[in-house]
Amino acid sequence: MRKLNKLLVVTLSAAASLSLGIIGVDAYADKQQRLAQMEKEFKEQEEILDKKYTDKQEKKVKDLSWEVGKLKKELHPEDPEEVLKRKLSAFKQMTLIHENSYKGENVEEVDFNDPKVIKVLEAIEKRKQLIERMENELSGNAKLTTGKSAQELLDEFEQEKMELSDTTKDTRE
Repeated sequence: MRKLNKLLVVTLSAAASLSLGIIGVDAYADKQQRLAQMEKEFKEQEEILDKKYTDKQEKKVKDLSWEVGKLKKELHPEDPEEVLKRKLSAFKQMTLIHENSYKGENVEEVDFNDPKVIKVLEAIEKRKQLIERMENELSGNAKLTTGKSAQELLDEFEQEKMELSDTTKDTRE
């Protein structure tokens, strides 16, 4: 009797696992079909929009574009390391532009004794330190290897960037 119960439990468990796997494959295939259909409809609507459009058609094209992007992201999620590299690069460029506006060639009007200017320059320096630390951790050259995943580094970067932005807002007020 025990062997029969064990066999029944194993058989039902295997059937349940198999059915869940099939449901998952079906869901993925369904998303792929939905994506293909939406991309086709998006292209058709875009062609109509190029010829003659109304506000309603333009809104429909924008909505379709958003849905296509959302589905693509679900089906093919981005690598957190690549996202971090891209965001870090943009943040670095913006920091350099901000720094050059205070330390560039045409800064005769900047009063370096002004407390607000000093705070902004300190914030720029903190941003540069954040960039350097993140680049080191991302490349694995950190003095104390933290062993953090790319997603953890991305989350940490976003958090610290927000904190620095809040600090910068305080200096503008």
